[in-house]
Amino acid sequence: MKKLLGLLIVFVFVAGLYWVVIGRFNPSPPRASYAQPTDRAEAQRQDLDYLRFLPTLDRSFSADEAQAFEAGRLALLERDGRLSQAEFALGVSRLVALGGNGHTNVAPGARARLLNRIPLRMAWFADELHIVRSDAAHVSLLGAEVLAINGRSPRDWLIALKPYRGGRTGFARAGSLPLMESPEALASLHPESKADSLQLAVRLMDGSLAEAEIVAHPADPDAATPRSSVYLVPIAAAEVDPDGVAVLASDVTLPASLRGYGGSLHSEEMDDVLYLHLWSMSDDATGSVSKQLARLLQSRSQPWRAAIVDLRFNGGGDYTKIHAFAKALPEHVAPGGRIAVLVNNDTFSAALVTAAWLKYYGNGRTVMVGEALGDDSRFWAEGGVLRLPNSKLAINFATGYHDWETGCGDLVRCFTPNFWFGVAAGPLDPPAETGWRFSDYIEGRDTVLESAFAQLGVEKPRGE
Repeated sequence: MKKLLGLLIVFVFVAGLYWVVIGRFNPSPPRASYAQPTDRAEAQRQDLDYLRFLPTLDRSFSADEAQAFEAGRLALLERDGRLSQAEFALGVSRLVALGGNGHTNVAPGARARLLNRIPLRMAWFADELHIVRSDAAHVSLLGAEVLAINGRSPRDWLIALKPYRGGRTGFARAGSLPLMESPEALASLHPESKADSLQLAVRLMDGSLAEAEIVAHPADPDAATPRSSVYLVPIAAAEVDPDGVAVLASDVTLPASLRGYGGSLHSEEMDDVLYLHLWSMSDDATGSVSKQLARLLQSRSQPWRAAIVDLRFNGGGDYTKIHAFAKALPEHVAPGGRIAVLVNNDTFSAALVTAAWLKYYGNGRTVMVGEALGDDSRFWAEGGVLRLPNSKLAINFATGYHDWETGCGDLVRCFTPNFWFGVAAGPLDPPAETGWRFSDYIEGRDTVLESAFAQLGVEKPRGE
């Protein structure tokens, strides 16, 4: 009996400790117990009824935002059955985005599967929008700069789409592309637009102006919806879009920053400078990302004269797997050598945390290069997913607060592991923004990587 009592006490202690440290930040959404809907109106009613749980799970909503959310939810309920699939998806997205938090959003992939989409893929370069992949019928448009979509500039569309994506405007830009490629989505904002095609005004690669009407493919619930950055890498894009055509010529050598896509990391040595692209803070087919990084540091008997850590297009993962590397890296860079951290609007969550560590542990030797990060240095994260039962829209909710600028000390709000891992790194955005120019991309060059070499005071190696 004493043994059993002792084991019970240990179990209760461990369970309680787990709840305090981790468990309280990962609540389980209520079970969605609804009968099979008989029509679209009932399906939308059920989804909107289940949606009411979001502000009770997500802690980023203020009282006023929660009140606005509920008023908007009831307004959508009054229109059930009369909402198109696109109107419903964007209506829910707008309500979720009221929290103003980058981690509190409708998952773009789940939403994209409900919408039609043209057979072109676009990408932002600096302040321009270009077509980087097409089907065989529209190869003449590859590389074109998109000047207008349905008579409105891409920047105007970005402003119109911002309310449907919580968080920073730059983060919304990075996630706007599936919506900007969907006639149904844009028609739900401006009903005068066609719901089955987009009218594009473009500047072709030869500098001439042209217009084209592009008919959309129907919504596909089984469609692959990868991060938009995949379309910058032809080999990776071919895996999800085998019939598409890339803008990059087959004889163009990819810059180091686009190599190794699909794995957690890619590293190279460039004239005694370490270049490391962390694509994800997660393990991959090669194994533990922590062990891969440890082996990288152990691979050199002498310190590098400088290091470049690329966190662009990195949506996050498990930041605890990266902490030991971020803390140790400055010891593996020669005295007087610097560390450049490359970031953009898609640097998010655990990637942002890694940027904070690299700056903090660099102790004045770290320089941030690129665009503003995808989130503020203070944000809500952790949480889980609330999945609507009929539309299958996946809604990410947040429960734990982070402050990587001044440190997080609130015992109630702050994510508990940050009492061990947290640092006060100060502002994280680069002091001056540098975007990747399309004219460089098309030649296999990386504007931001070249800027990093310049800021490190190191000559850029030939062929990179």
